[in-house]
Amino acid sequence: MQDKAKYEQTSKELSKLVVIRNNDDILNLVALVECMDCVISASTGTIHIASNLRIPSIGLYPKFDMVRWGTYSRDYVPIPSPKAHLSTIQE
Repeated sequence: MQDKAKYEQTSKELSKLVVIRNNDDILNLVALVECMDCVISASTGTIHIASNLRIPSIGLYPKFDMVRWGTYSRDYVPIPSPKAHLSTIQE
């Protein structure tokens, strides 16, 4: 019974997620990001926009990208994955 309740709660929370595909208009992207409570994005301009707008964000970076393309905010923490846990594509 507890598993069912947990499943229902997780489903309810997931239904609040929004996946947005931008139309290649940078100003539209900024307007969309401004409306977010939190942004989860790969290492792209979206994460930098969120950082500059001081919107909490989770950036998905390969290790070499973090050094080169780190965000404006230094309030992020890298979570490294041991190479043994990476697939050939991820390497």
